[in-house]
Amino acid sequence: MHTPFHHSRPRSVRSSLIPVASTATLALLLAGCGGDGAAVAGSAGAGAGGTGASTSAPARFDPSLRDSPCSVVTVDTVASVFGLPAGEIEQHESSGMCLYNWKGAGMVMDATIHVTQVADDAAAAAQHFANVTRGMSSDELGKAMDGISEQARASAGPDSAAAGALLAGAADATRSASRGIEFSDVDGIGDQARMLVGRGDLRVLVDNLHFSVTAHHGERMTAPPDLTQLVAASRAWHQTTLAEREEQTIALARAAVAAL
Repeated sequence: MHTPFHHSRPRSVRSSLIPVASTATLALLLAGCGGDGAAVAGSAGAGAGGTGASTSAPARFDPSLRDSPCSVVTVDTVASVFGLPAGEIEQHESSGMCLYNWKGAGMVMDATIHVTQVADDAAAAAQHFANVTRGMSSDELGKAMDGISEQARASAGPDSAAAGALLAGAADATRSASRGIEFSDVDGIGDQARMLVGRGDLRVLVDNLHFSVTAHHGERMTAPPDLTQLVAASRAWHQTTLAEREEQTIALARAAVAAL
C-alpha cells in the first residue's frame, strides 16, 4: 500500500548519514519479489522493453547514462541546492552510482545517486519501477530473506566472507524493517517518485529512466566516547535526522529532474 508522503515535520541539523542497513541489500530484496524477470533484467541497463519498444514513443534517455550517473544529478545542482562551492565538492563515480561529499567547519554534505535502470521505453521503465517500489509485508520480507540467504550460500559457500557479508547486511535490513518495506508517494517529481519510508531514499521515474537519491547537509555526527556504542549512536542519529534528510533529498531530486 502506498500512502501520501508528508514532509512538513520539524527539521534538525546533524551529520552525514551512516546507513543502518545496505540500500543495495534492500534493492536485492525488492527486485527478488518484484515480478517478471524482464523488468528485473532491465535494471542492469539492458532495458526491459520486450514487445512494447516497437509501439512506444522513442526513449528519452540513452542506456549509456548508466555509465555517467553524475550527469543525472550534477555537481552544479548539488552545489546550488545546498549553497556550497561546486569546486569544493568531491565527486566519485562507479557502477551506475555517483557520490558527492563535502566537509567544512564541523559540517558535512553527502549525496548518493544510483541510476538503477535505463529501459528501452517508458512503459518498461514504469513496470520495473512499480515492481521494485511496491514494498513488502514483514512476511514477504522474511521469505525474500530466506531466498537471498540460499542464493548466497549456493553461489559462494557458507564459509565465504562474501556470503557472510551479504547475509549480515540482509539480516540488518530485516531488523531495521521489522514491519516490512513501505514506499510513500511524493508528488511533483518526474513521472513518479516514491520514498522508502524510514530511510530517506527517494526513487524517481522520468520517462525510461529510474534512479534513486539520498542526501544530507548538516552538522557532523559526534562519535560516542565508547566506540562500542557507535552502531547504536548511528541508528539514533539516523532517526533524529530522518525528517531533515527526507526534505533535502526531495529538494535535490526536484532540482535534478528540472535540470534534465
